[in-house]
This record gives sequence, C-alpha cells and structure tokens, in this order.
Amino acid sequence: MSHIPIEKKIKYAKIAAIISGVVTFTGSMALIIRGKSEGVSLINVLSLFDALFIFCMAYGIYKKNRICAVLMFEYFFLSIIFRISITSQLNIGSFIIGWTFLYFFYQGITGTYAHHKCRVCDGEAKVSDPLRWILAGSAGLIVYFLVLPGLILQS
Repeated sequence: MSHIPIEKKIKYAKIAAIISGVVTFTGSMALIIRGKSEGVSLINVLSLFDALFIFCMAYGIYKKNRICAVLMFEYFFLSIIFRISITSQLNIGSFIIGWTFLYFFYQGITGTYAHHKCRVCDGEAKVSDPLRWILAGSAGLIVYFLVLPGLILQS
C-alpha cells in the first residue's frame, strides 16, 4: 500500500474523532448550562472527560498511534452499545451516523497499522507485538463501561 492511501485513512479517522469530540463537548456543555439551576451532576462532569478522552485519541491518531486508533474504535463501538442498551428505541439516523463513524475509525486502525508496517519494511522501526496493548486498552474500556452504569444508577 502506498503512503497516500495510508495518510488518507489516518486523516479521515482523525477528522471523525475531532467531530465526535466536538459533538460530545457541545452536548456536555449544553447539559452543564441547562443543569446550572439544579446543580452540576457527576454525569455532566463525566461527559466532559469523555470529550477530553476523544480529543486525546484524535491527537494519538494524528500522531499515527495504533493504540489510540484501536481504543477510539472500541470506545465508540462500546458507547453505541451502551446508548442502545439504555434507550428503548433505536433512532435510525443515529444508527447510520454511528456506523459511518465506526467505518472511519476502522480505516484509521488499518491506516496506522499499515503506516507502521511500511516503516518496518523501510527499516525505520522494529516490529512490535501490539496484542498486549490492545488487550490492556480493551480491559480498561470494559471496566469503564461497567463502572459508568453504576454511577448513572446512583444519581
């Protein structure tokens, strides 16, 4: 694979992550502003951390970090599953947009792995085993999604 398609995949994943972060941050701020009279809840503050996490992953994808690309895909996928499990209805527009973002995040994964593979072929870097990093990140996200519902049910 030449460098131009690899760079495009990474660029589109970065843009999708930035858009997702902006939407999350905007929604978080709307919740906080609307809830000023009632007091700021823990969920509103956690949604700001979600936006921060997404922006950090966007920066990692920009830097061609494979771990960030995988974590962003997993995070977005688990958030879709979590959102569907909380709500009783399925919005088809949200479903299509969510899967479109997942497609771009998957392309980011393939782009970052191809980028590092090309670097290895060019003799610039050593081959690393990313499996342990993917498993560690997946375990962290699973724990996060197991703790988050408990926090929501407490408030």
